[in-house]
Amino acid sequence: MARSSANINSPDVIKRFRSRFVDFDSKCRQALTGVHADVRRLLEWLKREQGPYWRQQFRRREEAAEKARREYASALHGRKHTRKVSVVDEKKALDRAMRLKEEAEEKLKAVRKWVLAIEHRADKLRQPCITFSSLLASLTPRALARLDQMLDSLDEYLRPDGPAEGGGAAG
Repeated sequence: MARSSANINSPDVIKRFRSRFVDFDSKCRQALTGVHADVRRLLEWLKREQGPYWRQQFRRREEAAEKARREYASALHGRKHTRKVSVVDEKKALDRAMRLKEEAEEKLKAVRKWVLAIEHRADKLRQPCITFSSLLASLTPRALARLDQMLDSLDEYLRPDGPAEGGGAAG
């Protein structure tokens, strides 16, 4: 198979490409590290802060709802001389307490759902990220070495006195 040749008057094109390739490699590695850190931080926040917070809120709101239920029942069915004429305030307090309890329960379910969803999606993407990271680790040094070899060959070729005796062409 015949090799094609290039008419290159300056190695600047390869130098710029090499520089951009190094930047690309660096940005890819930073992105992979950043994504991993972001996912880990998000899961930690959900598990260690939001989960316990909403469990505590649910317990508190459950207790508040039970207290409001007792007060409503007491106002509704209390002794004749202690019974209130209107139980509207107690009913409103009970309804509000029940809404707050349901809200906490929904938030707690949402936290659990998001933890599972994020863990599942992160697991699915972990292997492609590892593969890409491995490719960067193995191919980048080889590619840079090849570019450096090309630059050395071009420098030798473009010297004013021509290539040195016995020097090989870029290959």
